[in-house]
Amino acid sequence: VDSALYICPAINLALPAAGRLSLHDVFRSNLMGALDRSASRYGIFLTSMTPGPRRQVSVFEEVSFGVIGNGNYLQLCRWMLDFEQTLGGSATITDFEMKTAGEGGKVFLTFNIALYRPIQLLEGTHGF
Repeated sequence: VDSALYICPAINLALPAAGRLSLHDVFRSNLMGALDRSASRYGIFLTSMTPGPRRQVSVFEEVSFGVIGNGNYLQLCRWMLDFEQTLGGSATITDFEMKTAGEGGKVFLTFNIALYRPIQLLEGTHGF
């Protein structure tokens, strides 16, 4: 069914039903799953992850996401330091905001993350 959606329970994202996923949808889904699993290991709760537009930057394709989460300040810092292990060396935080959430060191975090993939690797793939 074309209008069927799969809702990722840990984050606010709707993807097309399994029979309708493009390679880009699979990439985004895998990335979001990796971020969610990584956040969980550090006790971070992701409340939203929104795919942004794809665009060409020089010889790269930029794939971006908006992320909202909350947790303990030090754990958030440790989680972000682990991004290279989770996402590889091509991930960059492009916008960042942190606000206190009251007592106990809990904070709310909003940031945009961008990943860069060489366009030459994408040539010849179908459905991307």
